[in-house]
Amino acid sequence: RTQIRLAGAHLTQYVPVDPDWWSLRQSPGHPLEMALLTKLGLPRLTNSVLAVLTALALYPALTAWHNERIAFLGVVLLLFSPLSLLALHYYSMDTFAGGIWPLIAGALLLRYAASEPSTLRQPILLSLAGFAAGWATVVRQTNVLLSGVFALFFLYTVWSKRPQPINNNRSHTLFLRSSWQHLVAFGGGVLVAVAILALYNNLAFGNPLA
Repeated sequence: RTQIRLAGAHLTQYVPVDPDWWSLRQSPGHPLEMALLTKLGLPRLTNSVLAVLTALALYPALTAWHNERIAFLGVVLLLFSPLSLLALHYYSMDTFAGGIWPLIAGALLLRYAASEPSTLRQPILLSLAGFAAGWATVVRQTNVLLSGVFALFFLYTVWSKRPQPINNNRSHTLFLRSSWQHLVAFGGGVLVAVAILALYNNLAFGNPLA
């Protein structure tokens, strides 16, 4: 910062909060991800970890909708695309993370849409999808628009999984019960991400809504 000031420029990457207390101007999601690996001395591997998580989410989704060959090709295209190669070789702030978290959320939701109704894995998938959608916004605030699209797709999927209208109250009751469980699972995942952001804001600025 001092070098930039002496060169006649002004750096707004960090803003002063208190004496000897600074905050990054961008959203805190990606720095918090890096902080987990900083303890191991490997913060530059953050994008690599995100790439692995994306492959683990994308492969089952593509397999469910198409086949394993398409899934393999999709993961290879993702990992060896120019953007991925740049992100895994150089480090460009939150650019890669800002795009990869919505992809993870979308892949998990597609996997949920292709799964059989009332399976035990659905609440787990939805919790992870909700967290990924929420965390995508914490990483980059403009992703809130994509998160809204994911929420609408999730609600549509829940509605489309309803049983056919027949005179069977038990099927209707089971659908309502599972639907509420799915809503709570997805919403709970989103709330976890929002809670981490609120905690960070409270610690950094003394106000969870700052």
